Amino acid sequence: MKVGFGSVVVTAGINGILSFCFLALAIGTEYWYIIDDSRNLTEPEHVHSGFWGVSEDEQPFSEAPSSLSESAKHMQRLLTLSGVSLYISYSQQALEETERRMGPEQMALVHTSFGWSMGMAWLSFILEVITGLLLLLAARMTQLTQYQETVAPI
Repeated sequence: MKVGFGSVVVTAGINGILSFCFLALAIGTEYWYIIDDSRNLTEPEHVHSGFWGVSEDEQPFSEAPSSLSESAKHMQRLLTLSGVSLYISYSQQALEETERRMGPEQMALVHTSFGWSMGMAWLSFILEVITGLLLLLAARMTQLTQYQETVAPI
């Protein structure tokens, strides 16, 4: 089974678009980190947080589309990935400090987890890597095709 150049490029394009959509969805939502506090049995708390704050309601974020150059877009992606990594690190440190202050008995009643926004960000990252690999494959296919055309059969 031979994979064509066009199908590789189209698949890379679809992956790139999906990656962007998942990243926009992840950044614009408030479900990165979820805290369920059942210490108060009459009124348990359910709090979720994201890049834009901590809330109990969904607060979508919208922004005008950007007109950045390709190099600026690559830098933006790198900064977004760095921001996600820092957010995970900060969340872990905040949880450890909260546990130190409250004690293990109280923290046993508090459940913390990463939400679906974090999953969307990771899915976006994976699709971005696949897009890059497919574009590298397309470049290699082009290079091989040009080489075969220049070499005359003996």
